[in-house]
Amino acid sequence: MRRSPPASYRSARGSGSFRLGHRPLVAAVALVAGGLCAEARALAATDCEPSNGVSPCIDSNNLWIAPGTARFVSIAATDNVALHASAFAFALSYLDRPIVLRAPSPDPDGRDINVVRRVLDGTALWAYSPLPRLELGFALPIALYQNGSGVEGISDQQGRALNRTAIRDPRIGGALQLLSPATAGFGAKARLEVSLPAGDQDLLAGERSVVAAPSVAFELVRGRFASGLELGTRLRETRRFAGARLGSQLAGAAGASVELLPEELLAVGSELRALPTLASQEHTRPNGARVRNGRLVPAEWLVSLRSKPAGSFVLQLAGALGVPLSSAEHEEPDGSFETEHFAGVTTPRFRIVFIVRYAPVAD
Repeated sequence: MRRSPPASYRSARGSGSFRLGHRPLVAAVALVAGGLCAEARALAATDCEPSNGVSPCIDSNNLWIAPGTARFVSIAATDNVALHASAFAFALSYLDRPIVLRAPSPDPDGRDINVVRRVLDGTALWAYSPLPRLELGFALPIALYQNGSGVEGISDQQGRALNRTAIRDPRIGGALQLLSPATAGFGAKARLEVSLPAGDQDLLAGERSVVAAPSVAFELVRGRFASGLELGTRLRETRRFAGARLGSQLAGAAGASVELLPEELLAVGSELRALPTLASQEHTRPNGARVRNGRLVPAEWLVSLRSKPAGSFVLQLAGALGVPLSSAEHEEPDGSFETEHFAGVTTPRFRIVFIVRYAPVAD
């Protein structure tokens, strides 16, 4: 049964000869090249601007966990990895209903469509310091499990559901430490992360374009108390998603933590993160209603526990709730007004994060 697209975007997601001995190597190279060509053809075939205005080329998980060491979950540390040393981390993140749309139905409250209902993500992280104050990083996120109707389920109840697994866009980056908290009690670090469009764009797990994310992180450490702040942007192409325009964003996160046990054996922290979208959200619905003064702000509030049980190993466990900072004014055809507040697209109802890090820090 065909359904019309939803009217709102509320979230409740060279050639030459060779010897015989070289043939296996050439065959392997040809196989890899063939696979890359097939992947390129698949990406090219993805329609990121479909006629129904619901682009699949967005990432349902907007949390970018920083490589290296970290005192917070969503705020990069201003400490650097020790010179010529590597840091490794693995993060598991469970998201509940990051993309839920409200569609017209006989019910006056509409019908919720779980485009992305549940997600279990795994992210491998690596950081390395080749020069004093300089840190390089890499992140490879993967959707280990996900379910939901996918974008086809918005207009067709018999549409293809999401694949159970997906590859997200990998990220590379670099950071320059401006001030060290170990010497001044106040730290600052300039960062640049770049997301590469190599993920599964048709599965709400990747974007069609490169995303550049410059930011500056700050930390203040006083005894057992620490606070952090990171401000930046995420620069990307704009995509339409059921009335919303998902494009470049401001990126901000602030948090505080306190050590309950000495020597970082146990600390508790709280963070608020938000991603205000810069693109205008004004549009006209199919029924003639106008959406004005729209603000699309995916946001979450996190509470975390952090422990450094031995050496350079760090464990973090966090829970987060979506915060309804998005809003819009609706002007109905009869002239009446209504203001709606909601959690923006890609804001999960709740999130659970577990991170294991090995990060030798510079003195």
